[in-house]
Amino acid sequence: MEILVFGAPWCNKCKALEAWLDRVDVTFTKLDVDASPMLVTNYGIKSLPTTIVVDDDGEELQRKTGTDIKSLLDDMLITYDESN
Repeated sequence: MEILVFGAPWCNKCKALEAWLDRVDVTFTKLDVDASPMLVTNYGIKSLPTTIVVDDDGEELQRKTGTDIKSLLDDMLITYDESN
């Protein structure tokens, strides 16, 4: 399983999410939409930030748009530590 976070340097909400991601003990793959247009198309990214949980074959399991991804992690039973 992998957690993909689509964002952009010019996106203020993405910056806020990235600050939170840097504090939790979960591994995320951060993708710049401007540098990854093929992935943006493949996953149908329409809003930023978008977080997608994919399985080992790259199939989408769950998606969340916006900065509140705690519920997504909770739904996927992914534990995270905000104490960092």
